[in-house]
Amino acid sequence: MSALLLATGSGIAISAAAQNLRSLKVHTDFLAQAPTELPLASREIPLRPSSEYTDDGYVMDVPASVTGITMVFEPDTLREVRAVEAKSASGTDLGRNANAWRLNRSVHMGIEEQIVVLSFDDLEPGTNTVRVQQCLGPSTLDCDIWSLTVNRAAEISSGGTLVALNFGAEEVVPEFHEDTTQYAVELPAGQDRLAIEATVEPWWARVEMSGVAADGSPLSVDGNSISGIVPGTNTVEVNIVAEDGSMVSTYLASVTRAIPQGDASLHALQLSESPPSRGIMHSAAAGSLLAGNLGLTPAFAADIERYTARTTASRITLRAQAAPRSAVEVGMIEGGSNLRTIGIGADNGQFYSSTLSLDHGINTVEIAVEANEGNRRTYLLDIERYGSVSVVLWDLRVLEGKTGTVLDILPEFDPAILSYAARMRSSEVMIRHEADPEIEIGVVGRSASGEDLSVHSPTSSFLGAFVTALLNPDSNTTRFEDLPPGLNVVTVSVSGGDGKMTVYTLNLLVEE
Repeated sequence: MSALLLATGSGIAISAAAQNLRSLKVHTDFLAQAPTELPLASREIPLRPSSEYTDDGYVMDVPASVTGITMVFEPDTLREVRAVEAKSASGTDLGRNANAWRLNRSVHMGIEEQIVVLSFDDLEPGTNTVRVQQCLGPSTLDCDIWSLTVNRAAEISSGGTLVALNFGAEEVVPEFHEDTTQYAVELPAGQDRLAIEATVEPWWARVEMSGVAADGSPLSVDGNSISGIVPGTNTVEVNIVAEDGSMVSTYLASVTRAIPQGDASLHALQLSESPPSRGIMHSAAAGSLLAGNLGLTPAFAADIERYTARTTASRITLRAQAAPRSAVEVGMIEGGSNLRTIGIGADNGQFYSSTLSLDHGINTVEIAVEANEGNRRTYLLDIERYGSVSVVLWDLRVLEGKTGTVLDILPEFDPAILSYAARMRSSEVMIRHEADPEIEIGVVGRSASGEDLSVHSPTSSFLGAFVTALLNPDSNTTRFEDLPPGLNVVTVSVSGGDGKMTVYTLNLLVEE
């Protein structure tokens, strides 16, 4: 066996295969230089094992137009390639016009493995053979030989046979047969594309697809995917083209997409600059959404599909509800066309709720509603963020420290009201405050005698504060303990980057 010297190069690992090889891939085209990366970009040639040879063998067929191939393989663990013999159909040495490289080693079970690339040109019509000797360690006593047989066609092919056709749909009649050229495909209302898998022999015959939608527009074809299928009867054409460019056969499919049904309209839409925690619970229990504190233009109506809103907040809360048996999904349109899904969609008419982070300028939000019967409708929100954030609290709560019970404050919280009072019997209290994430909040407390109140943090050890923070990620909680009887004063300072500050005062009367 004549030896083919192996030069060094660089590459990456390949997945494992069977027998005395961890992997073997063969590509069309001859390489004059070492590959810079794997897998190779050229087409991979189908292989089949052979039992017709005394050593382990693989067989492949190539068209007359292919005169060169490149083999990429990993020998079995601990084995190294010692020699390569390559013969053309006439018996001449293919190694005279060949290249070989050992690439960077991959790691398998902690052991470095070699990757070998062999590239041959001048394949002749007929049977060409490559034989590779692999040995365990430096000894030649424990060696094996495997072979690759390359059958190159003598002439450009004018034939091609479709041996398998899968439309990627559940309802297709009749079952595929190569002599049956017309099929009927039924799609549900919500499906607008097909992934068609067509297998031809020989492998170098081509599959070309096209189609016309029910409305007369051309269907979009990308590889084996056909999209743009509309309700009604669409036509898909699958053509088998031979190597010489001649049309061998044509298969037609009538693809009927069901007419969408169901209520795909929004029944409620709410925007809030602050999460209205109490309001949403009350309105959800009542089966409707209360109006948010961020107005929509025009006012919400189910038949209006585009709205605008303006805010200085860096985040807002969006809540929406569709009809029973309908789902809601929300996404932010980025870069003019890319849609980034926000939150988890709501099914079966449940309330959707999520926090939206806003950039300065126009932020476009898409709300998609899809009925269970396939009908679909899209609403758009153009939300403009302008100016600086409001230096105010969104919400202010007083909770009993040990139980997390929410205490009444007077008057009821309003961002414009700066002074509040509450009565309590506990010596521990939690102050929960919500504001825009871009502003800073400071909380301090003093007793009636003028001493600083003892602050305990973090609050994660308290169930009430933990649940509150989980439901309201923009909230913070400060806990005071050992409050003495009498009047204790807590101040909550809200400051923005522009130097503005707003101070809220809580007068907490601890009863003996």
